[in-house]
Amino acid sequence: MSESGHLDTLVGDAEVIRSVFDALDVMACCWQGPELRLVAANAAFRYVAGRDDVIGCTVSEVFPELDGQLMNPVIERVYASGRTEIGREWRVHWEHPASNRVEERWLSFVVTPHPVNRQWVLAYANDVTDQVLERELAGRRAAEAQRRYEATRDVVDELQRALLPLELPVVPHIDIAARYLTASRDQAAGGDWFDALPLDDGRMALVVGDVVGHGVAASAAMGQLRAALELALTTTADLGSAIAQVDAFAAKKAPLRAATVGIVVIDPRTADMEFCLCGHPPPVVVGADGNTRFLHQSGSAPLGVGHHHAVVGRPLKPGDVVLLYSDGLIERPGRTMAEGYAEVAQVAADAVANRVLPTGAAHSPAARACQLTVELLTRTGYDDDVTTLAVQLVAAPPPELTVSTLADDNGITDAVNGIRTWLTTIDISDEAALAIELAVNEAIANVAVHAYPDCAPGPLRITGRLQSGGVVEVCIGDDGQWRTPGIGDIGRGRGLAMMERLLDKVTISHDSASRPAQKGTVVTLRHKVSRPALVVSSGPGSSPSARTPHFYRAERHDEPGKATLTVTGAVDALTADQFNVDLSDAAQGGTVGLTVLLDQVTLLTSRGVRALFMMRDQLTAHQRPFTLVAATGSPAAVVLDLVGLSRSTDHQSGGS
Repeated sequence: MSESGHLDTLVGDAEVIRSVFDALDVMACCWQGPELRLVAANAAFRYVAGRDDVIGCTVSEVFPELDGQLMNPVIERVYASGRTEIGREWRVHWEHPASNRVEERWLSFVVTPHPVNRQWVLAYANDVTDQVLERELAGRRAAEAQRRYEATRDVVDELQRALLPLELPVVPHIDIAARYLTASRDQAAGGDWFDALPLDDGRMALVVGDVVGHGVAASAAMGQLRAALELALTTTADLGSAIAQVDAFAAKKAPLRAATVGIVVIDPRTADMEFCLCGHPPPVVVGADGNTRFLHQSGSAPLGVGHHHAVVGRPLKPGDVVLLYSDGLIERPGRTMAEGYAEVAQVAADAVANRVLPTGAAHSPAARACQLTVELLTRTGYDDDVTTLAVQLVAAPPPELTVSTLADDNGITDAVNGIRTWLTTIDISDEAALAIELAVNEAIANVAVHAYPDCAPGPLRITGRLQSGGVVEVCIGDDGQWRTPGIGDIGRGRGLAMMERLLDKVTISHDSASRPAQKGTVVTLRHKVSRPALVVSSGPGSSPSARTPHFYRAERHDEPGKATLTVTGAVDALTADQFNVDLSDAAQGGTVGLTVLLDQVTLLTSRGVRALFMMRDQLTAHQRPFTLVAATGSPAAVVLDLVGLSRSTDHQSGGS
């Protein structure tokens, strides 16, 4: 029997096999030879490629956009090594020729050599996007339930979170981002840490360190070393002296010996940089031109082993990104050190230039460098904690805010939109942005009510800037004369009290001899700001939802003897009067109990607070229940807790 006849008997008719292969739901293909040209591809593969003429093409010719996403090199490695590689739920971007749109998909795949013909590499891939998105959606729905159980987290996890910084400074001319990933083998807290420390002379110190070991002991040792280094850096002007102090401290503590640390100190005014690597991997610098270089230091040794640590100086240029990282990023399974370093440099450069996974990417090059080096380089596995800390030298500081308008409805809308947009631009934490926005709304309300006779509209000016110490300063000014007792009238004194409790410093300057050439009042708000240190993905291409300025809606549901009012949007100077009417209507003059759902409220100013206090007092006098519902951490909950109004997190629970 001929060989073809034998195969027909053993496997089946060639035409049938070809038809079955082409009808498979999974993407299946075969690549041949050193150039890895396609010799077989089924319909599912051709559909994803967006073309039928794929036979004879190389990997890069079919999917050129996947080169920078570390997907195509998998096929090359399998051909060279003869070993199978498996990928699970890899996030990829590709441009489908049929639609000319960049699509974001998740793939699981197996790439394996042919068992007989070593010139062939077989690849099977399955699109698991729907499963991933369903799981992400389920995770987001469970976020509130997960938050309720955070108090019972593992002790080691608690210790890890307590010892790592919660916030990163936000200052002009420097943009900072970080990412931390615990060891994959047991998720135990390790000895990695990072810090970003503003120094008194205006410089910024960036630190990434690693204490040997995992678990509670390593975390405790890390906490000691981090505290000692922070003290030395912030009290000693000379980097070499600070390192010498910490080295001597580590030599006396057995758990700290052989710890590694990389320190970079940048002066944003001169673009001068100095660094010291105590046995730590060299940071990589990605220039504005896309070129990369490592900050190598000869003779580097860990702390506490009796070695002198030299300090090296280098200049930076505006736009340069410096990426510090722990050894977990380069010491990964199946990679040599040289390969690890090369991949860090390549992915960092691609991330800074926004060449890889650009859809939904962070606006900041520093944030992209941290996120994508961790995401892409740990796809094939990692055995240790992974830490990244990036800083970009920015040529121009964030733009200053300037609003000049009238204190009427349109002017207030412009002012609130202006402050909200500006706070988004400087990219600070949600908590800080909410506090500043609330305080500005209170100050604007006082201008509208107190600055001009009979509440007539007059000039309203708002300026804002980010100061060198990471302090946001916002000034709200007018040309009028506030009525005595002035700000105390609004919300029965709650407006000023809320501002002072929300922010670090509030000052009010009236027309006086100290300002002879000016009239009116200026309210100056100052608050030290930061952004979250550990960035957690909230879903594919997702971004924080923006609040719609001055959108307001109240929906009422009546039942026998009680009513529920669901409030959505901003309760501020423009909508507080309507909110008061809605409360009164729902409570029917205090004759029925009232539950007010405030989870969807984006802003609650003192005028809204006053309406809630008045309704509580009215219903109490009529012996009717009054319940406020707001999820912990929501904008309404922050204000209610601040002013002492009782609330519930459960719509079904009772209240006072």
